[in-house]
Amino acid sequence: LHTRRVFHTVVSEPGPGLPWYSRVAYVDDQVIYVYTSEKQRAEPRPAWMAENEGPELWELRTLWARRWEAWFRISLNDLGQLYNRTE
Repeated sequence: LHTRRVFHTVVSEPGPGLPWYSRVAYVDDQVIYVYTSEKQRAEPRPAWMAENEGPELWELRTLWARRWEAWFRISLNDLGQLYNRTE
């Protein structure tokens, strides 16, 4: 039995070396791929993932990560507008 987890991290004020959005996928306790708003593509972490999966998988992972990135960008903007209300 294995566990797959995907973590999204969003920061309101990114800094040098800290992207505003990142997505990291794990199987059990091993990172299998990383996507950041700076690189704009999903990259396999262990060599066996890069060697055994074709470019189609990484294009699909990138597509989904970009969709999530867009969703978080909209959500962060909405939260900013709600937080800054003076009513």
